[in-house]
Amino acid sequence: MHILVQFLSRLLFWLAIIAIVVMTLSQLLGRYVWQLELFSHYVPHLAVLTLLAWSIFPNRDALFVKATLSYRFFIRTIMAIVGISLAVWSLQPFSLISNMFTSDTSIKPNLSNHMTIAYQNVNINNSQTNQTLQQLVNLSSHSNLQPDVVALVEAGGSNWHSTLIKLAKYYPSHCGNSESSPFAMQVFTKNMASHCNIIMLSGFPVARLEFSGAPSIHLASDDLSDTDLSDAVLSNAKLSQTSTDAIAKQSDSLTKQKVLYVAHPPPPLGRNFASLRNQYLQQLAKLIKSDQHYSVMVVGDFNLSAFSPVYRDFMSQSKADASYLRRTTITGLPTWRPFGIGIDQVLVNSNEASVNTKAMDWKGSDHRGFIIKWW
Repeated sequence: MHILVQFLSRLLFWLAIIAIVVMTLSQLLGRYVWQLELFSHYVPHLAVLTLLAWSIFPNRDALFVKATLSYRFFIRTIMAIVGISLAVWSLQPFSLISNMFTSDTSIKPNLSNHMTIAYQNVNINNSQTNQTLQQLVNLSSHSNLQPDVVALVEAGGSNWHSTLIKLAKYYPSHCGNSESSPFAMQVFTKNMASHCNIIMLSGFPVARLEFSGAPSIHLASDDLSDTDLSDAVLSNAKLSQTSTDAIAKQSDSLTKQKVLYVAHPPPPLGRNFASLRNQYLQQLAKLIKSDQHYSVMVVGDFNLSAFSPVYRDFMSQSKADASYLRRTTITGLPTWRPFGIGIDQVLVNSNEASVNTKAMDWKGSDHRGFIIKWW
């Protein structure tokens, strides 16, 4: 038994040391080397590994020859600091933890200026489409208990055809990218006055849903070049400013206009896809920045976690004079199996205080869904 404990302690220690070195490199060089960036998503896993290695610390022979007691104490202290720091990073922001794990995921009747959004990457190969949809949208209930918006990523192909037809009966307004690929995207809303565009960024779709009262940019669903995107951003920025000036002249009680983005860039499987994902996020950040005067929410499968330097670049690039994006889920919340990393994001303007996000179970899909209440 003693020999087994010593073997495990040595194994955990050296695995933790190697993982810390790789994680450091992923944070420093991940935006330049796509292979390294893949490791950046495992901060919570490394926190657990490091704290285990600290708790079952090996004897001096597993470290260096004739390691002194004081040196072993120093190494163990550093390991504890690293493990605790990674755990704290994974649990940010602390204010969301209590809300995240409560059991109340019911959808209450709509109140004034209140919107409920159901989002999930539902998996194009899902064989339990009805069960997955039922968790997000209870079609058997009265209509006013259902979400105002249903945003589904990977909702395409033969598996989802009949289920989407059923869903469309309850939602009069719809837009989507209906290709039979993982980049299919469907957005349903009860608001007939809303305007929805499917915009192609680097060849992949993003949905922009603008609710009644806000001016629309009316972008075509064709692929945008860098020039086209710049023109669209400038046009949207002018419309945003016009809307803001008009709103300022009205009553203070007027609700700020809402814009919802549904995103799904490609996964970083190889240099080319990683580059396309990064370009997609850069272009999306420009669109979000131009909408700074609206209440903006961004949901979707980003194919990267909040620990990635590419994610931090996206958050920085979308920052505007009036607002910046903030998370509505804890940083380390796992949303994708089997690796348990958090690549599905729910982000809102910094000035949006009343947002409540509940994570659902994995049911039928390899991604978790979210019920989001947005005032």
